[in-house]
Amino acid sequence: IIDNITSTKGEIVVHEGQYVKEGDILISGEITFNEEVKNNVCASGKVYAEVWYEVSATLPMEYEETKKTGKMRYNLMVENNGDETVLLKSRVGEKEIINKKLFSFFGITFYLQKEVEIVKTKKTYSEEEAYKKAQELVKEKLSLKLDEFEEIIHEKVLQKSLNNGNLYIDMFVAVKEQIGVRKYYTVEMDRGTNDEANNDNSRRIN
Repeated sequence: IIDNITSTKGEIVVHEGQYVKEGDILISGEITFNEEVKNNVCASGKVYAEVWYEVSATLPMEYEETKKTGKMRYNLMVENNGDETVLLKSRVGEKEIINKKLFSFFGITFYLQKEVEIVKTKKTYSEEEAYKKAQELVKEKLSLKLDEFEEIIHEKVLQKSLNNGNLYIDMFVAVKEQIGVRKYYTVEMDRGTNDEANNDNSRRIN
């Protein structure tokens, strides 16, 4: 459903609130008057529309929670031909490692290594928690492809089920996003025409 359409060049051939489908012309390069083509230009503009998606997600009911204990230790790591060697014995348990490059010398690279101790605990979502988390995953999946002017405007759960320790969810999501792709077409004009239509290619936005 067209939400907003603007043209910087070309003729808008749809209107706000109109349903469109793939392949429909939105902005035409043909400039018409009294149903006769008077000129051809390379159409340009922006079209925002409400686009509908059906999105699925799977979420394991069991998950692993990672917490930092507060214990930390610095070490020195040397890398030589892909082999890594730490100079001091680690004194923390399970850990996350952050390497900061110090310098390189004759192909040998020295790193300051920060070891942060962590504790991992296995946990299980309640059905309500898993349901909310799955919805968040669906919206996050769509949001990754949206720019600052695009947004999710409506969502509805179509189906959910719990099977073999996993929650399955299908959602209908309506998104306001920019649509349209450029399509080029060839225009034959009389010799001597002195405008943009003299180009071999004009453009419309579908």
